[in-house]
Amino acid sequence: MTDELKTLSPTPRKTDDGLLMFKFSGIIELLLEGAKIHKLDWEDKEYYAIIDKKDGVLKLHKTDGKLYQWILSQSDMEGTDYTVL
Repeated sequence: MTDELKTLSPTPRKTDDGLLMFKFSGIIELLLEGAKIHKLDWEDKEYYAIIDKKDGVLKLHKTDGKLYQWILSQSDMEGTDYTVL
């Protein structure tokens, strides 16, 4: 998947340590392909978004190990600091 990430448009930005950062609109296809998406605002790497294959719903994996439906906020949709785990 790494090679595919480099070809997505618009071109993602990089963090100081080389992680690619995406806008929310840029992570949709990645989620559909099965990627785990983390937002840099979320401090713990165990906190990430997926599309649940059982029901096709966008969910957040939280630090308790459970999946919760992700109710998107305006700031989630305006975010520009999404990365792929």
